[in-house]
Amino acid sequence: MEAQQTEISTYNYQPKNFTYFDESKKYEVGKKYSFKNEPKFVSYTFNEIKINVPETLINIVKCLTKSEKILDLKTNWDGENSEGFSNETWIGVSNFLLNYSYKIYHNYGNFIDLPKIYPSSNGSIDLDWETEKYGMIINVAKGGQSATYYADNKDKQMTEGVFNPMAFNFNLLPKAITENNEN
Repeated sequence: MEAQQTEISTYNYQPKNFTYFDESKKYEVGKKYSFKNEPKFVSYTFNEIKINVPETLINIVKCLTKSEKILDLKTNWDGENSEGFSNETWIGVSNFLLNYSYKIYHNYGNFIDLPKIYPSSNGSIDLDWETEKYGMIINVAKGGQSATYYADNKDKQMTEGVFNPMAFNFNLLPKAITENNEN
């Protein structure tokens, strides 16, 4: 089977550290890092930017598409003078979620639990996971270049920190997966 080249938008947006968005890389069927020999892609279009992602991550694309309405919220959207949301912040959210989902799938062979995505009062956006086994919240700051996280296992262990959602060390973040989950 011939290797398939991913399509990249003609715009300058290119998520970092995600090989399937890199024009110089090819999807190589049968290689260790392929998506179980599934060379099918779906498009996620945001603000006229078309991004092709492996079809295996279609639920992440749906989650992002459903939550894009956050960008329609303008200053004072909650009646308490909260800030509106920028495209740059959304790019940080989508870059993080797509890369993080891919890395979970690649490293664990599992899908992430889908987060709920909420607006925050200071122009930032929250990704919120709440399950019976763990809770985790990631807040992507206004502008999309910084994020904080808090996670706990509903028992006695918790962790928190700061990272760049555009270029993060996957191994230092908690994993948003429940054993044997199915998306």
